[in-house]
Amino acid sequence: MKALVKVDSKGRVTIPLYIREALGIEPESYVELEVSREEGVIILRPASTPGETAVDFDVILRKVEDIQPLTSAILESGSEVRMMRCYKEDNGYRCQITVLLLDMRAAEKLKEKIVSKGLKVASLRPVIRKAI
Repeated sequence: MKALVKVDSKGRVTIPLYIREALGIEPESYVELEVSREEGVIILRPASTPGETAVDFDVILRKVEDIQPLTSAILESGSEVRMMRCYKEDNGYRCQITVLLLDMRAAEKLKEKIVSKGLKVASLRPVIRKAI
């Protein structure tokens, strides 16, 4: 399946409906881009599949070394990290992480595991897919 699409002035492209439907890409959902410089191609794939729940965690860290127990908790739970962004704040660090899980019950269990490692989860929310 192929499509010829135009890149707009802000670098955006529209994925044609028939391709979105074929891949199960819903409005407001996440996609993953992979670049192969050797081949000169961009690979686009859905970030989640039906039956998975994408969940955003907002975790507060006291020191940079707290990233280790945070990543350990996520890996031990068998979750898949789709995005992680950490930045410095006045009195520590904050990490925003999007994780793929089976459901919100699994998200609550992951939250408990993160808290058991001495970290604070400021918020936990499913990634909402809005209908248009």
